[in-house]
Amino acid sequence: MPKTESSTTVVLNQEAPNRARILNAILGRKDAELHDRRIGELLGTIDPLRIAITESRRFVERAIAHLAARHGIAQIVELGCGYPTTPSLHDIAQEHRDSVRTLYIDSDLLVTVHARALLREPGNHVAHIDLTDTPTILEHVATVMGPAQPVAVCLSGSLEYLADAPAVLAALTNGLPAGSWLVLSHITADVFTDEIAAAVAIFGANGIGLHPRSRDEITAMLAPYRLLAPGLVAAHLWRPTHDYGQPSDLMDERPPLSASTAAASYVAVGSLGPSDEILS
Repeated sequence: MPKTESSTTVVLNQEAPNRARILNAILGRKDAELHDRRIGELLGTIDPLRIAITESRRFVERAIAHLAARHGIAQIVELGCGYPTTPSLHDIAQEHRDSVRTLYIDSDLLVTVHARALLREPGNHVAHIDLTDTPTILEHVATVMGPAQPVAVCLSGSLEYLADAPAVLAALTNGLPAGSWLVLSHITADVFTDEIAAAVAIFGANGIGLHPRSRDEITAMLAPYRLLAPGLVAAHLWRPTHDYGQPSDLMDERPPLSASTAAASYVAVGSLGPSDEILS
């Protein structure tokens, strides 16, 4: 089994602002310290950001249901998994596949400790690995899933917090087995420039880097992939009528969404399958 933890003692610091807990607070979930909730409440007043984060999670749920039901995907890797959600990705896939293996990876030790306590079902694995350490991630994927076995990699709410995201995704893509899939969402400032700039400033003031990217930049990152229709779109526009059959712990209040309302986030699902494969 590849080494994923330091042999030295790690002190869990719950006083410093924590990205996963802040995102939980924005989504109305409970796993957040008081200082994280205050930051999350402030960020939650930025409607385009809050809607983008919420709709991106809904997109991931729809995408995993589609890949499991239509493409037989039963092996899932969630990078930057954050605190466990309802439904978790394995719950969604199990609606369509008899045997599902899921690897939840996060660079935050607090998150992985929490995830290990809650995600104990057979077939679930949790690893604490820095998201920029692609060799260790790929080694762990091969160990858990089996060498050369296609997987669906979920990167939602993760790459925008990495300054070197294009290089990280390129290295990851180069090491994935043929036939693998990518489920991606990414914050952008293309439409709501001032609002997302305000979010960048709030995150930055609390020691967390947020790196929104343009449509052109995200398109370039996705170059190795063949995208499922409708391609790279705002989160709420990706196959919005798909019902995965699981209740969600996302807030029930959902404002009316237009073509631009949720455009603070782009999403896409792409395949590394053969070029003559018919995608649907």
